[in-house]
Formats: sequence, C-alpha cells, structure tokens
Amino acid sequence: MVLAFLSLEEALRNVVAKTWFLCLVNLYR
Repeated sequence: MVLAFLSLEEALRNVVAKTWFLCLVNLYR
C-alpha cells in the first residue's frame, strides 16, 4: 500500500515537473 502510494506520488511529481518545464519553454520561446 505504502509502496503504491509512493510510486503514485513520484508519478505525479514527474507530471508536474514536465508541465512546469513545458510552460517555461513556451514562455521563453
């Protein structure tokens, strides 16, 4: 249960990081 939650949290962090990265790229383009 805890491992599944941690992997889910990591996946969410990756999605948020990619979204922020794309936003920054669009801003500086």
